[in-house]
Amino acid sequence: MNYKVLIAEDDVLIAESLKDCFEELGHTVLGIVTDKYEAKKYLDLQPDICFLDIQMHGVKEGFNIAELINEKYNIPFMFITSYADPDTVKQASLHKPSGYLVKPFDDNDVFAALEIAMANQISNHKVELKDGFSRIKLNPLDIYFVKSDDNYVEVHTKEGRKVERSTLDQFLEKLPPIFQRCHRSYLVNTELIKRVNSNEILLQDGIKVPLSKSYKEKFR
Repeated sequence: MNYKVLIAEDDVLIAESLKDCFEELGHTVLGIVTDKYEAKKYLDLQPDICFLDIQMHGVKEGFNIAELINEKYNIPFMFITSYADPDTVKQASLHKPSGYLVKPFDDNDVFAALEIAMANQISNHKVELKDGFSRIKLNPLDIYFVKSDDNYVEVHTKEGRKVERSTLDQFLEKLPPIFQRCHRSYLVNTELIKRVNSNEILLQDGIKVPLSKSYKEKFR
């Protein structure tokens, strides 16, 4: 699974070390920032997770970025800091982070923190849609795939098919990053993939979805 990551860190060596670690794990670093004004530009690109140093330029700028995320974005974030004293931890907890990584840390610590944070984000995520006259909330892990049908999307779940008036791109914004486009008309739940063939993807329960040439590289 490839995640888009935003790093907020004013120590150049630590920032570059984090960037190298994420890229070696196969993730994409959207940018490295040092204050909330720089962060906003990248938050508008909808990263999957943010790693925020608490103390930058002598102030607790990580908390300011966390406040911005909580006010305007539905993006998980993790604090990274040299401080583990009770007052700082208590302050940090008020911002509801997905985790707290204490320096110094190594690549294994970063890997574990990222995977746990994203697993929790996915399990807590609910996909809300309007199916006919009913509003329902779905667990994303119960969705096999989403198919575009003109101005509607068909959401194929373990409980059957749901339909909502939406474009595929609009519906993708509701979904966690485990969903990837595999065809111009299909989104697939990568957590449910059993096998990838030359022109189709086999999911759990024998479900098949098409795989077009332009998206094959994503599923190697």
